[in-house]
Amino acid sequence: MNTNGKSVLKKVGIALGAIVALVFLLIIALGAAIDYGFVADVEALPAGKIHPRYLKKLREMKVIDYDERVLYFYSGSFLSIKTDGNLFTEDRVISYKGYDDEVELYSATYDEIVAIDFEPATSWEEDSNITVKLRDGSWFTLTLTTESDGDKKFYRKLLDIWKRKQEM
Repeated sequence: MNTNGKSVLKKVGIALGAIVALVFLLIIALGAAIDYGFVADVEALPAGKIHPRYLKKLREMKVIDYDERVLYFYSGSFLSIKTDGNLFTEDRVISYKGYDDEVELYSATYDEIVAIDFEPATSWEEDSNITVKLRDGSWFTLTLTTESDGDKKFYRKLLDIWKRKQEM
């Protein structure tokens, strides 16, 4: 092989190495951004794992009140929880969509709910849905990822809280 061929191979190797290093650094940066609450997490989170930044943003958006305790939270948005979220607190179930500076909010207290139906995803690339049916005949849907079985854990905890509230 001539020296020109070796030079081209060396340049290709360096370029591929740089690309691999860049992808690796981007993955690390994304992980850090999730850990520090700058980017939405990829799974449904129970109370102890919800980043304080998420709670602060939910309060700023007026999705939750300052005294509400979030028991589970999931945002289907990739970069910011401002555009999409599903959660429940000690007092109610909430789904929201954010558009610019407006928030479309669906909310129900546990005593307003007559049924909670779970429709699990049929494949790994789909999301699961929880339909919350209300006494007045209306309903809304919570969409959840299947990541780490978060959809099932979210549903079981929500169902448990709702049944407990009915017994009171």
